[in-house]
Amino acid sequence: MLAAALQASAFGASWFDDFNDGSVTDGTPLTWSQDPHGLFSGSYDASSGDYRLSMPTGATGQHVTWVDSVSFTDVYMRTQGIILPNELIPEQNAGNLAMLARLDPVTVSGYIFYFDQSGDLGVQVVVGGVANVDENVTLEFTALTEVVMEFSVVGNVLSASAWPVDGQKPATPQLVYTDETSALASGKSGVGYDDDEQGTTAVYRWVAAQDTPFIDDVGVDGDYDGDEDVDGADFLVWQSNLGSTTNLDADGSGNGVVDAADLGVWQTNFGAGAGGGISAVPEPAAATLAVLAGLALACRRKGTAIAARR
Repeated sequence: MLAAALQASAFGASWFDDFNDGSVTDGTPLTWSQDPHGLFSGSYDASSGDYRLSMPTGATGQHVTWVDSVSFTDVYMRTQGIILPNELIPEQNAGNLAMLARLDPVTVSGYIFYFDQSGDLGVQVVVGGVANVDENVTLEFTALTEVVMEFSVVGNVLSASAWPVDGQKPATPQLVYTDETSALASGKSGVGYDDDEQGTTAVYRWVAAQDTPFIDDVGVDGDYDGDEDVDGADFLVWQSNLGSTTNLDADGSGNGVVDAADLGVWQTNFGAGAGGGISAVPEPAAATLAVLAGLALACRRKGTAIAARR
């Protein structure tokens, strides 16, 4: 399972902000800039301990906010966020969470990675305020649930992933795009929001950017009960949550739903973890019987011990 904590880059450029100080303008730890041209007006508020981007009631618009103090060439970004619907009209919920890389605020150019209320994960190449490229894929979950998003720009290769906060990071990026046309070489990093319907809000819990990949404590693939090994008990967790898109403890493939792919992850890694290397993989039915047999044996031993004391 992906650890909640992030290990920042040990070398090179990096920044991190969890907004717990309640401000984005006091330099603790960072100063965030917004809207140099008056194009992206709205509320940029961290007083709650999260960074909330929203528009006044009755208005919609875009938000762009970034950290001026560090410029990146290659960059790895990660954030945790959610779109909140209109409190008075919950069916109004359209919007895009976004991360920005190689941003030039003066020319309004850069890369945008977005994830929206429909589950569309996409990358835009913006030059002079115009999106010349918009590549996207549709995932099985949406930004209306709490998600983690990761975006990297290495050379001219853009990679994007998103996964539920209680799920696992996908083994490979869900979207990869090679930029063969623009001349975007370096720039600022930040976040944004496009609130397509009135009264919606983007909430960012934290944002991180660095020039080296993130290092995660990923645990053991297929360890669905969190005990650091892969055994029959993990199969039972998968079985009891099969088809779920809300309880994703057994979402080993990171696709936002507990399904046959996650059974494959368990089978591939059966026996891995605390006990040593991978052993022979039982069929699911055999694994279930093995667990039940173990429970029965434990009960039998307990009964024998009780009988001996009589």
